Amino acid sequence: MEVLPKAAVTSKPAELTESEEKALWNQEEAILRELRLFLRDMLNKLARDRKFNIFAKPVDDEEVRCNFLLIQQRCWFPISNIFFICSTV
Repeated sequence: MEVLPKAAVTSKPAELTESEEKALWNQEEAILRELRLFLRDMLNKLARDRKFNIFAKPVDDEEVRCNFLLIQQRCWFPISNIFFICSTV
């Protein structure tokens, strides 16, 4: 196995031109758009699957008193809106 030399450490990153910055921003936006579409598709699949139906409603604090002690940030996805709701009660 060949041992490669360490890369030289630069003091500051190279400055981007305006066109390079815009191209990078467009690339990041495209990646985020693709991620949103993927997550929306996965949530739709979860909503259609009956075994995940239990996550359609938040846990009732009266029913399960120790829930907040065990789970600090509770999340659920309403079937009607298909988005995650996270609360820090």
